[in-house]
Amino acid sequence: MKGERIEFKFLLHNNVVALDMDTNNNDTLLVGDLMESMSLLKVEKDEESLKLSLEAVDNKQVWMTAVKFVNENVLIGADDRHNLFTMIKPEIQQEGKACKLELEGGYHLGTLVNRFRKGMCIYMAEQMCYTYCLQIYYEMLKMQVII
Repeated sequence: MKGERIEFKFLLHNNVVALDMDTNNNDTLLVGDLMESMSLLKVEKDEESLKLSLEAVDNKQVWMTAVKFVNENVLIGADDRHNLFTMIKPEIQQEGKACKLELEGGYHLGTLVNRFRKGMCIYMAEQMCYTYCLQIYYEMLKMQVII
């Protein structure tokens, strides 16, 4: 299938616009919709085609800006109202039916998030701490507290 175009021949559910996507390196696709929160799609491969089936959905009216897999069952999302929230995929699923994603936690960040990236903030925190300590040391030298 290399070099061929993907053609969607059906509508999975009432998505408006897929704004952001992520994959968990298996066969699951996380889609952040512009107006309908997020959905999990299962990618099924056969010899001639790819099929997408709806595995789980959160159908709240949330304008998503970014989505990301934290792990296989935990998802993180950001919306246009500057909120971060985590959703979990239920353990028990009925065969052939889409389950509902469950809200696990939320946080009002106060700023817009448009992309999640893997990594750590520790380096940045260490640099800030180092800079702050240097400032304190400099102020103490000016006041001649340290000889």
